Amino acid sequence: MPTPDNRPVTRAELDTVLNTALASAVKELRDYIDERTRDMQTELLRGFRSYQESMNVRVLKLTADVSNI
Repeated sequence: MPTPDNRPVTRAELDTVLNTALASAVKELRDYIDERTRDMQTELLRGFRSYQESMNVRVLKLTADVSNI
């Protein structure tokens, strides 16, 4: 006679456990991807800002050189 700890698992119970585990894994993966996407966006914005600042310095120097001519 099976005991409560050692009884066979029904298909419905197995489906419930697997669906819960799958939903949890999908949520964790989605959260991980969202975080990495935000990190990439931040790095891209920092890179563009750095480029924009260096170009601004070049334009200001060029403007000053042209005005001195």
